[in-house]
Amino acid sequence: MSIVTRVGRPLGTLCGLVLLWWGVVRLGGVPPYLLPPPAEVARALWTQRGLLVAAAGTTLLETVLGLALGTAGGAVLAVLMTASGPVRRWMMPLVAAQPGGAGLRPGPRCWCCGSASASPRRW
Repeated sequence: MSIVTRVGRPLGTLCGLVLLWWGVVRLGGVPPYLLPPPAEVARALWTQRGLLVAAAGTTLLETVLGLALGTAGGAVLAVLMTASGPVRRWMMPLVAAQPGGAGLRPGPRCWCCGSASASPRRW
């Protein structure tokens, strides 16, 4: 794929979406307090850039700390569950009930039917 295609397609899509946004605001009669025009949003982003950078820094810090604490807690829990049968029997139902608990199943799972094989079921 050429550089023109790799850059041109996303840029064209972005321009098309901004034009669609502008058209909906301009021709659709949408009040600016519900959907401000793109130029107004760009102006607000530029004038409030200091506040946005500070808020982004706080968000990044909280995200990295949450990732670090979650990873450390998961590692400690994994070691405890591996080393101790009573801890494993006590914690396994709680861990398996979590949204990520599907990853506890042994072996690969098919995305469309949930079978243990890599190929979909034949109905």
